[in-house]
Order: sequence, then structure tokens, then C-alpha cells
Amino acid sequence: MANPRFELDPSYPASKCYRTDTGWFWKIDVVRGTFGKFFLTDGAGLVGSSNAVFIVPNSSAGFIGQTGQQARRPVEIYGLTKGICFVEFRAPGSPAVVVYMQVEVTELPGDRPSFVKPSGPTAVFIGPGLPRQYQFTSMWTVGSGPPENLFDQTPLGTTHVVISTHGQMSASGINMSIAGGVTRSNCSAVFAKLKSKVTRAGGSAVEGVVWISGCDAGSDNDFCKSAAQASGFYIVAAAIVVPVVRIPAGMIDYFERSMIKFFDNDKGDPMKASDFLLKQKELQFSIVPG
Repeated sequence: MANPRFELDPSYPASKCYRTDTGWFWKIDVVRGTFGKFFLTDGAGLVGSSNAVFIVPNSSAGFIGQTGQQARRPVEIYGLTKGICFVEFRAPGSPAVVVYMQVEVTELPGDRPSFVKPSGPTAVFIGPGLPRQYQFTSMWTVGSGPPENLFDQTPLGTTHVVISTHGQMSASGINMSIAGGVTRSNCSAVFAKLKSKVTRAGGSAVEGVVWISGCDAGSDNDFCKSAAQASGFYIVAAAIVVPVVRIPAGMIDYFERSMIKFFDNDKGDPMKASDFLLKQKELQFSIVPG
């Protein structure tokens, strides 16, 4: 292999890129919530990875150009949380790092996470190994299956459902570790249980939202589409990893830092954030800015 190295992307501010006196490009600054850009030159076939996924995620949505055969490969990395990490490139299957870029993610001045304040009944389901960071009356930790029983305890009339779980994307789609594993193959059966839960005790029906605080779930459009169609709920999900934050009592984390995505409750089609947020009143929630 030739001498792999990094080159500046002319569309990215040169003031955020650092080179040694000899011209070696070794570090890039990225403002949280934005993408840093550079080129990997003479690194055809090398595979990239972040050594700190809560600073720069390894999800395909947040790390563009992880693989490729181009002689000059464009790479884009997403700044998720403040900190310093290394983006490393290796030959496939090798533990040896061939070339690496230091990445420093910086905060926007005065920027703090926002939260969702539901005014409708809320149920929270937490996967194994995760803290109970929410404070609601209806909360359950669900470690074992069968997955189809996940929502059995959801009270009638619930309008907000929170799923806090580990998630991992693969070639076959998302796998959420809660209830023994919720995947594309059982998604419709799992979420169909919610269809009857939005009916109030008096018989009137309301619309609801499922907030999936699970790493990578929103990157699987097919999964989220099936979940929305089966449940009749809007689906809001994080497309990359979700950092743990302190959540005030009676609120839900609004994981905008994690490339939040929205899906409508009919066809399960992706929605613009602005279109979803226009429905705050009818969906019984408000956004509390950070």
C-alpha cells in the first residue's frame, strides 16, 4: 500500500484543521451536532472506526466513508458529545492502526440538551443493564422475552411510550436488546400490542408517540416504518448512539444530539422535524429548551 494520509476538504474551514510544520494533517475540530470533513488519500480498502463512540459514533449515519476503495476517499464524521477521540483506519481484520486522525468535538456556547414534557399518560420500558433515569409512575425494566409481551403492561389510554434500550445495527437491521430482542422480524407483532392502548377508558381514541432512546434505531427506516404501521403511534428514534444525560422528573430526553428522526403514524413515512413539532398540542407534549 502507498503512504496513507489525510488531506483537507476545501469545503471545511481550514481554521479547524491542524497540520505539523512538515504538513502532516493530524487533527480536526468539530462542533457538536455537525460533521467534520476530510479526505483519506492512498488508503483504499482501509476500514475506519472511532475509539470513543459517544464522541464520534461508528454508526453509518454518523461516520460516512468508513470503507471504500477510492484513492481519495471523502470522510465525514459527526460530533456527538464534547471530547477528544481518534478515528483509526486499519486493514480489514487487522488490529494494527495504519493511520489515525485526532478529533476534538467542541460545544456550542451555552448549548444544553432539550427535553420532552408529556402532558398525556406515559409508560417507560427499560432494557437490561441501563439505569432508571426516568421518573414516571408507569415504569418497567424488561430483560427477558418473549418480545411480543413487551407492551402488555401498558395502561389503557397511554399516549407516550418510552423505550430505553441498547441497540445495534447489522446487515439485517436493528436489534434492540429489550425483552429478549426486538428486531425487524418481530417488530410488527411487538408494536401491534400498542394499537389498543391509546383508547381511553371511556372509549375515545387519541394519538400517541413512541420515543425510542436506543442506539441506531432511527437508522433502520424499515423497522421504524413497521413499528408505526403496526402500532398507529408516531415513532421518534435516535439514528446514532444516545449519550446518557440527567433527565428531570416527568420528562423524556429529546435526543436531537443523536440525529433524531420522526415517522408518521399512518404509513410510517419519515417526517420533517418541523411537521412533527407542529403537532405538540394534539400529541400532548411540549419541548423544554436546554
